[in-house]
Amino acid sequence: MDARPLLVIFHDPPEAMSMADPYNGKTELHNTWLVSKLQSCAVYPLTLNRKTDIPKSYIDWAIKNGFEVIDVNIPRVVAIDDVS
Repeated sequence: MDARPLLVIFHDPPEAMSMADPYNGKTELHNTWLVSKLQSCAVYPLTLNRKTDIPKSYIDWAIKNGFEVIDVNIPRVVAIDDVS
């Protein structure tokens, strides 16, 4: 196996919004979409989401140039139990 350069991208996760099913009130994954902070309350398809397109452009470039890629979403809040 050949050695290849590695690109690791750390970023905050995109925000997600969802709509509950009008018949049963359940929230399901197929009614969820990613939201850019640049967007207003209007619903835009994922292809127009500028925040998620930025890491994707780096990933596309890295793959075309022979890099291995690790994409890491860092949560905004990390809860740690204090057991001391």
